[in-house]
Amino acid sequence: YKKKTTDAQDTQALSAEASVKWRKLGDKEKAALVKRAEADKARYERECQEMGVEPHRRGKTKKVAKLENLALSGFQEFCRVELGLKGALAKSAWNLLKPEERRRWYRINYADARHLCYMLQAALAEMMRDL
Repeated sequence: YKKKTTDAQDTQALSAEASVKWRKLGDKEKAALVKRAEADKARYERECQEMGVEPHRRGKTKKVAKLENLALSGFQEFCRVELGLKGALAKSAWNLLKPEERRRWYRINYADARHLCYMLQAALAEMMRDL
């Protein structure tokens, strides 16, 4: 089907197009397709029994026991940094600026704001090194 309709490249568009065609089908055509699907399902279950494999059933996923005791990845550790901590670091970086530099930033334009961001990032990096 996908080879015939090259305009439907992504699965969402393909699914939408298939649902439109399914709604247009008559009852006889739908019954024939449902019958084929049931036969295919029975074949799948029969082959799973022959191989001694449990057929895959959709359902609730089981929770991993003691999930909270597993080690966190680097990304998860990064995400755990709270916003309050970031705000406190930004506040202390702002406090490191001299009053003359602060006064300059009260009337901010784009270039000055970018410069302030670089200065605050440098101050934050310096503080993080001290921790």
